[in-house]
Amino acid sequence: MGIRTRIAGLMIAIAVGSAALVGWIGMRVTAAVLEARVEAQLRGTAESHAARVEAYFRTLERELRTLAGLPRVREAAATFNGAAAEAASAGPVTREQREALDGFYREFAAMFTAEAGAPDGSDASVALPPAPRPPEAPVAQRLQAAYIVDNPHPFGRKRDLVTSADAPPAYDAAHRRHHPELRAYQQLFGFYDLFLIEPEALRLVYTVEKEVDFATALGRTATDDAAGPHADTGLARSARLVLAQEDRQAVTLIDFAPYAPSLNAPAAFVSTPVLDADADADALLGVLAAQVPLRAINDIANDQQRWVENGLGRTGAVYLVGADGLMRSDPRALLEDPARFMERLAGRGQAAAAAAVRRTGTAVLAVRVGEAGTPGADPLGREVLQVRRPLDISGVTWTLVAQF
Repeated sequence: MGIRTRIAGLMIAIAVGSAALVGWIGMRVTAAVLEARVEAQLRGTAESHAARVEAYFRTLERELRTLAGLPRVREAAATFNGAAAEAASAGPVTREQREALDGFYREFAAMFTAEAGAPDGSDASVALPPAPRPPEAPVAQRLQAAYIVDNPHPFGRKRDLVTSADAPPAYDAAHRRHHPELRAYQQLFGFYDLFLIEPEALRLVYTVEKEVDFATALGRTATDDAAGPHADTGLARSARLVLAQEDRQAVTLIDFAPYAPSLNAPAAFVSTPVLDADADADALLGVLAAQVPLRAINDIANDQQRWVENGLGRTGAVYLVGADGLMRSDPRALLEDPARFMERLAGRGQAAAAAAVRRTGTAVLAVRVGEAGTPGADPLGREVLQVRRPLDISGVTWTLVAQF
């Protein structure tokens, strides 16, 4: 081969190599530019969603504070306190009422087990909490017998009962007067439940939903040193915390935790004092508390499931994560295809998490994001482009995650 031929071949090789190098560099630059653009879009998405979540909780606090200051709510707190005290002095329930109460709790235990454990028993190895037992306090027995046991409406609709012939007369008069209005407030503001708690034993003298926490004490009573059956719940902690505040306008939020009266579903609570307007500014009538609706948080994080219309395409997602790495809202993958989500979760060695999602119908408190919350991994452990934005919400340490 002549020198001219070899030089020509070398020049061709150099040209081809240069073109390939330029092409490779161009691809890398293009990829970097595209990734920067996607990340900028994710940051905008994260910021807008974070602002909406923070605004929701600020609004929630204002709504509860406003409700606690309404004359009718103050009247309801005082009236229910007195009526519950009168019911407590009426003595124990009859044997027939106690048998009926025990029968209801057996049915509730069956529901609780069905919800807290997989119907097919496939996750029987997962430790399950004990179902709530019938209350021992006579006032709780009497009021639960009247408004839960003798209530013709099914569990989840007990709120529809306004009056009970079996209730103590003074309490039923208070319930007829105030329940329709308080139920309307619950539905207007979207709370899962609304509670009035007297300030001494922290007895739930009124609840809208009439779950098994109704009429029980969250603290200790003067006649019984034993703590109430739900004294270790988020609701009890929220009430105790707000009563410990010097600021009588304070509102406290307690993070999601399993709540046995709601069939062990995740529940968060917000509480504020109810003050006596006719006495000193610090005179307490009790606590007004609300059970935070998970659906409202899901609607904000998931754009009411209009992901494509809101710029997240076919795979983008936004969700909330707690300081423990566990989810505080449901991911898009679960909402779009629950069976597929649980299958994939179990397939990556998270059988217990998949069982928990199946039990409760939510990934909240069940699914950990990444390995011990490692950034860059989604709820199914896949590496994704991800932006995280800490949320400014008093009482909780949450992060909003936006990903493609």
